[in-house]
This record gives sequence, structure tokens and C-alpha cells, in this order.
Amino acid sequence: MFDGSDVSIINRDGLIIHPVCRPTGLYTGGRRSVIQALRYSFHLFPVLLKMKVDIIDCQNFPYFPVIVSRLIGFLKKEKCIITWHEAWGAYWYQYLGLSGIGGRVIEKIALLLSGSSIAVSHHTADRMRNEGYHGSPEIITNGITLQDIRKIAQDETTTDIIFIGRFIPEKHRELVVEPEVLIFGVILPGDPARTQGPAHCLDLPGVHLLLPRPGRPAGVEKGPQLARPVSLDPLDADQVLPAIVRGGADQRSGDR
Repeated sequence: MFDGSDVSIINRDGLIIHPVCRPTGLYTGGRRSVIQALRYSFHLFPVLLKMKVDIIDCQNFPYFPVIVSRLIGFLKKEKCIITWHEAWGAYWYQYLGLSGIGGRVIEKIALLLSGSSIAVSHHTADRMRNEGYHGSPEIITNGITLQDIRKIAQDETTTDIIFIGRFIPEKHRELVVEPEVLIFGVILPGDPARTQGPAHCLDLPGVHLLLPRPGRPAGVEKGPQLARPVSLDPLDADQVLPAIVRGGADQRSGDR
């Protein structure tokens, strides 16, 4: 998406970024916006139609772009790969109530259209199969290399718990944050916590937040994106993932 001030194509470090449409809020009432997903998918169609590529790699969420990408791939005879970060299944009903029927149906349609697919973890691949996927997704995990982690100087601060996740209700940070606990968290652009005001746990003593440096959108430029990148020894702290739905982290015993 683009903000309307500059609609030119961006070429940075060999990555070409094409503007699609003006941005709209990702969340409505604390939930992902269906209108935003539909609007983006509608504007995505002509952009992909006029481009010539070898492979279309589309992430599964929010599902509607999967339909557009597969249609373009079919019309232009271009290979389309769908990268799955998570599969919700029955969680749709907990997220949206009866309206979750529509979400689960569109997720199953996206699975049917994922003939060639990538899963970011074995956990996600298992969830895909549980929802009726009969293919064999390639497992390509998320994350940064150990070499990048080792470049960061060890911080003098000790911590009791390392919480990994956005500050949204589904991540359940309230289950682990207590006044006497020192916890590090990260709020990134697009996180509802940036626009909805501080959540109750953000005001507790001992809660430290790492924010992206001003003027450097996270994920755009190379190098550390945090105001104060730190290296915390995971052996000195418990690592917790209290989220209801997890896609990028394997949940199998022995994986850490």
C-alpha cells in the first residue's frame, strides 16, 4: 500500500515494491478488517495483471489475495505458491462467533487453491492437513540467523520471562505479565496497541518495551530495527507463547 504522497515504484536493495492502493486500517473493533482485505485484493488484481513475473508467492492471510493470485497465475500461466503462516480451523468460531463460518469457508477455499504451498513450521503444516489439505507443503521456517543474533552485544539486564507476540487480545500477554516480572516486548507498526492506547499490562512496573527507531519502518531496511536491540540469554529466562493461535513456532516436544 502507499500513502498517496508518492506512488512511484520503489527499488531498494534489489527489491522492487509496487504501490497497490491507499492504506486503510487493518483492524476494526479490535479484529482484522474484512473490508480492508477485500479492498486490497480488488486493487491487487490489475497490478498483478500488468506485471510479468516467474513466480507469484502469496501469503495465505487474509485469504482473498490467494484467490486473486491463483486467478492471475492461471490467466498468465505463471506459477503461484501460497505461503501459510497459520491455519485457524475451528478457532474461527471463537474469533467471530457464528460469522466465523464465512472465515472458515474462505480458509478452506484458500487451502484448495494451494496446490503448491509453503508452511512456516511443521505445526502449521499439521494444521493445514487437519483442515483437509492433501498436499505436502515445503517447510521453510521464519526467523533470523544465529550469526545475526550473536552480533548483538549481551545486555546486562536479566529477565524472568521473554514474551513473544503482539499486544493484541489473542496473544494473552495478561497471563504472564505480573508487577514483579521484568519482561521485554516489542510493539511494531500496525499493532493495535499503538493506536488504542496502552493496555493495562503496559503500565505495570518491570515491563520494558522496545520500539522501532523513528523514521525506520520495521522490516524495510537492513540491520537492527529496534531503538535498543538487546541480547537476552534464553537459558536465564522462561520463554512463553500464550497465544491461542500460533503459526511460525513449532509446538513439538524438543523444539525450542
